[in-house]
Amino acid sequence: MVIVAAGLLTGVPSNRAAAQGPPWNVVIIMTDDLDVGSLQAAAHPPVPTLGSLMPNYVSLFEQQGTVFTNSFVTYSLCCPSRTTFLTGQYAHNHGVLNNEGSSGGCQAFDGHDDNTLATWLHDAPPPGNYTTGLVGKYLNGYGSGTTGDTGCRNPTYEPAGWTQWHALVNEASKQLGYTINDNGTPFHASPTDFVDYQTKRLQERAFNFINSADGINQKFFLYVAPSAPHLDKGADVICSPTFWGDLHTIRDYPAFEGWAGTLSLPEPPNYDEVDISDKPAFFEQKHIPRVDRDCTETIWRDRLEAMKSVDVMIGAIAGALQDHHGQNILEDTVLIFTSDNGFYHGEHRLHGKILGYEEGLRVPLAVRYPGTQGTTVSDFVLNTDLAPTIAELAGVTPGRTVDGQSLVPFLKGETPGSWRKRFLVEHWGAPEIDLSGPPDPDEPADQYPTFFGVRTGPPDGLRADPPNALYVVYHVPPTPQEYEYYDNLDQDPNVYETDNQCGVTVVCPFTSQALGQFLTALQSCGGLPASYTCQALENAEGFPPP
Repeated sequence: MVIVAAGLLTGVPSNRAAAQGPPWNVVIIMTDDLDVGSLQAAAHPPVPTLGSLMPNYVSLFEQQGTVFTNSFVTYSLCCPSRTTFLTGQYAHNHGVLNNEGSSGGCQAFDGHDDNTLATWLHDAPPPGNYTTGLVGKYLNGYGSGTTGDTGCRNPTYEPAGWTQWHALVNEASKQLGYTINDNGTPFHASPTDFVDYQTKRLQERAFNFINSADGINQKFFLYVAPSAPHLDKGADVICSPTFWGDLHTIRDYPAFEGWAGTLSLPEPPNYDEVDISDKPAFFEQKHIPRVDRDCTETIWRDRLEAMKSVDVMIGAIAGALQDHHGQNILEDTVLIFTSDNGFYHGEHRLHGKILGYEEGLRVPLAVRYPGTQGTTVSDFVLNTDLAPTIAELAGVTPGRTVDGQSLVPFLKGETPGSWRKRFLVEHWGAPEIDLSGPPDPDEPADQYPTFFGVRTGPPDGLRADPPNALYVVYHVPPTPQEYEYYDNLDQDPNVYETDNQCGVTVVCPFTSQALGQFLTALQSCGGLPASYTCQALENAEGFPPP
């Protein structure tokens, strides 16, 4: 059943009539691999008779909240991005540099997971301490070992700071046949019965958490992390390995199967890009065969239909807040909707994530902050901003030096005096990198080289670097470095990033030296005592920062 949040329980009295200061209850719903284009297609399908696949999202977040139209991640990969959410730091500062390997996965965070957003809230002095809960995906590799392991690879492990722990174990993307660690007790889902459909079971746990929490005298923080619409390795392989390799789809809840069947995969100008001779050498040189194009469309439709179940979850969470033991605590609660990274569906001949183009870096971000509704913010915001935002909403001080900035002023309708003009894009290639074959669309990290980029925002003040530009340097062993540079990304056709303005084998002829200086400095920002803070570099009018 779909529950539409607006006017759901009008007879239940509100506990708080208007937006006030902290503390707030906070619920964040973080989807997996959801790009902005797919969300828009699900929320506002181009077929008018179809109606929205996500009416709860539209009602709760677009009509009653604030949509951030320029929301980005700094690293388009699951584990580094989710650790950024928990710390408010760039990957080079929190140390989780990949999904796996010696410097990646949850094990790279072992020994550091006692200082996160969860502990800041949970361990605050009474009465300001929070009830905290995680429902869904934690970090890649969680529970991938045995009960004899120490740290996060142990499937019974629970990090500090969580009052309730309902984490997906190991193969977190499976919609059936998965395991959840329910506060130390394993729940093994059926591999065939859709009564255990993952999003549905996570919805039940989120609902139960809210019902068990106080929410008035003691506030709560709930992190809900379904794996949808991430491709499901337990699902069928629906493409032969003609281009990207084997492609899995995602299982849809049977009631929603076929909802997106009349929609056509968008093919923007950078889809199956006509000429990629100016792209780095590791790009696939062939054009996308028709069979792969059709397969991608099927996967894209399945991903939209998987979001239908997420929308039901949104409605159930709103319902639990609106009727919380006879009180409406929705107006005491800030709701956040986002994704850990974007996704490619054939743009630039890519399928997956990682690389620093718009479809991979841009992510949905919408916040329902009671007292404001139906607003948009175009300033550049990052996933580094989420932890300091939630800390301010809770009235606590972060336990780390965060790289992000609180979004609370925007939620209150205010404009900060100084704000972000640029940010770092990073990817750390694994030591065992292999560029000899096509990237695995599920886990392409080991097949892309280390690269760093700087993405600049709209014109603002007297800044020295070009606005609306992307500059990327690839560290490709053993060949020389390769480069990409695009400007005027707010204007067609530049927005599609099809024309690399510097070529890949020479250093870009900058119109401003500041762009290269900012990139070099941002790579180590917030690190050594002598380095600049990330905020100073992001906000500065010119280089060096004042």
